[in-house]
This record gives sequence, structure tokens and C-alpha cells, in this order.
Amino acid sequence: MGIFNLPGFIITNIEENPHDYRISVSAAEKPSFCPRCGNRGIIAPHGGKLQLVRDIGINGTKVSLLYDRKRYKCKSCAATFLELNDNIEPKRRFTKRLVSYIEQQSLKKPFLQIAEEIGISHTIVSNIFRDYVIKQESKYKIETPRILGIDELTASRPRAVILNVEENTIIELLPSLNKATIVDFLRSLDNPSGVEVAVIDMRQTYRDAVKTVLRNADIVIDKFYVLRAANSILNNIKIDFKNTFTPAQQKQLKKDKYMLFKNSDALTLQEKLIMESWFGMFPLLKKAYDLKEDLGLVFESETAYEGKQKLQEWRQKIGNDTEPFMKLAETMENWCPEILNYFKYKVTNIHTESLNNIIRLIDSIGRGYSFEVLRAKVLFGVIHRIGIAESEPKYGNSSKVIDYGVDIPTLVKTLGENISKELPQKNR
Repeated sequence: MGIFNLPGFIITNIEENPHDYRISVSAAEKPSFCPRCGNRGIIAPHGGKLQLVRDIGINGTKVSLLYDRKRYKCKSCAATFLELNDNIEPKRRFTKRLVSYIEQQSLKKPFLQIAEEIGISHTIVSNIFRDYVIKQESKYKIETPRILGIDELTASRPRAVILNVEENTIIELLPSLNKATIVDFLRSLDNPSGVEVAVIDMRQTYRDAVKTVLRNADIVIDKFYVLRAANSILNNIKIDFKNTFTPAQQKQLKKDKYMLFKNSDALTLQEKLIMESWFGMFPLLKKAYDLKEDLGLVFESETAYEGKQKLQEWRQKIGNDTEPFMKLAETMENWCPEILNYFKYKVTNIHTESLNNIIRLIDSIGRGYSFEVLRAKVLFGVIHRIGIAESEPKYGNSSKVIDYGVDIPTLVKTLGENISKELPQKNR
């Protein structure tokens, strides 16, 4: 009987079949006072009823408790009442440990899978998850970051993710990328004026939202968005050439294309020789590759002045045959102050790139989660990074617990492990 571990209950009978256990139980202790009038020691048994209570399974076998729940009558106020048991969830005929199990699993697995495992409806799992999120929300107080990042996560549709760049954490996931949504969030921060730097990509709605609320913050364009745009141009030029290739050349380029997106100093000698072979056949591909590489070198500048000079030199290298790079240069010109701020702060949102692929997989496994479910899985799926801030001496010796949000490397690792468990063996 010890395998069932049922504190607060007395086991009176166990029925077992291949699919489940049904355990007859009664409360280990009777109530000591009347919940209506509070008097002690003057309550007497007054019938009762049997209730079927679901419990956490054992080694894949479902477990139910047939609970002989006693009714009592108070001799003082004549009230009758059913006994309460601290191990049973008041709102549902589930043990509290089963509810806790569902809460934790719902952050890792699709609701339907949990429902089938336990033998309950998908709706019940969803409701337990919703109640759990409400509890977590009530305890979650965002610490305003000094360096705030705004990035994009793409699942079934684009979502805005808010970052504490210094701590490498996620502090919020928003339902859309529009200005009004971001403005509302920024205004909800405990101390918006405490944001000194906002790291964004070249999206006008981000810039407008930051300037509306965080008026004292410097805006920094993340260099990796600029470099990603250059890589995209290079890829499009490669595709244009691919259409003129023989089948054998197309097959070979498919194997070699990753080299185009590596930095030249990261190429092995063999890779450099392969690239030179392609460049010899297609000089324009080499020119596009060199422009991509030279733009990367611009962001290695030590100062904004040096960066501006190198940007001007880079723009002069663009010819009519690489017009897409000229369009990129014109876009960068419109964002010049924010791009030059990169050289002052040298901060980026690059760590969200690894998260994007994981989020897409989660959404796929969950067959298109609602935003609320996706947000909860991101924000409450792992333990948050916590810090302690000591108060100033004039306020006495006290400290404040600071919630920095969800640690991105931990989240990526945890979500990746959960996904690996859910994927079919043949897809691993």
C-alpha cells in the first residue's frame, strides 16, 4: 500500500485491473471544529457520500480514489457540513498533486496529450492551465531593465518579445508588433524613465513606440539585423544564378551554400578553395559576398566616427549590378543615428535567434497554440532569474528580490529537451 503514498487518507480497499487502480479511502482524521460557528469538540457523524477523486497515475496506470466523505452535524448551531481534506482540490474532484502535475506538464506538452494520458477532457486540462497562469501572473512583477530589447518571435504569426538585454532574459511576450501594443506595454513598466537604451531592428513601429514612451532612451539598431539583411541579399543573388546552373551544379551548390554565409576568416582552406571556384565562374557572386563581408567589418569599428567613415566607404563600393545593396544602404541612411549608437553601447538581441526556431517547433507540435498559451509556456515554463538588491543605508538594512525574467539559454535548453521528448522517434 505504500506505493500509493496517500497522506491524510486511510486505505480500506484496493481494486486493480490492467488499466487502473481504484482505491477506497476515508479521511485519516475527523474535523475538530464546526466551520460555521467555530465551536470545537461538539460535532457528530451525520451520514456522508462516496466521491470518485482522480489521483496521479503510477507507472502509466490510472489511479482513482473512492472517497468515503463523511458529513457531520454541529450540536451547537445544528449546521451540517462535509469534511474537507487538504489533499483534494476544492474546485475539482482531483487530488492536489494531480492538479500540480497537470500544471507542470501543461507547460511542456500539448493539452490533448495530457488529457489522453490521465483520462480526462482536454477542456479540464485547459482550465487547470488557465487557473495556474492566473496564479503566476499575480506573482510576476517585471523589473524595468536598463537596456531593453524589442525583438520578433514568429510562430503562427509574428509576436513582439521584450528583453532585458543586460541579463539576457525575456520579460514579456506581446500579441502583435503594432505600435499601440508596444506603447501600452512600455507605459505599464514600473519605471519607464529607468530605460536608458532600447535595442531594436529597423522597424518603424518599434522606433515610434520607444520615442513615444521612453523619451530619454538612446535607440540602438542591432547590427545582426543589418547583417542578416545583407545575407538575405546574397542569398537572393545566389538563387538568381542557380536558375542558370546545370543539374550537377545545382546539386553541388546546395552542398556548398552554407559557406557563403560564413565569415571569410572562419572558412577552412578547403572551403576557401571551393568558394574561389564558384567566384571564378560567377564574379558577381564574389562581389556580393565581399560587400556582405565588408559590411561586417564596419561593425568592428571602435567608435561611431570610425563606423560612419567605413559605412561611407562601403557604400561607394556598391555598383549598379548589386542594386539591392544600394537599397539596404539607403535604408541604413534613414537609421544612421540609431546605427551609430551601436558603436557606443555594443549591445544586441542576438540570443533570441536560437529561441525563434524552438518557438516555431512548439507551435507546430501544439498545432497552433493560442497566444495566451504560447506566452505562458515562454514566461512560466522555467524558473526565472532572480537577483537581490540591497537597500541604501538610510532606509535600513533590507533587501529586495528582483525578478529579471526568463533566462533565454535555460529556456532554449528546457524547451528543446521537451520538444525532443515529444517528437516521434523517426524524426529525432
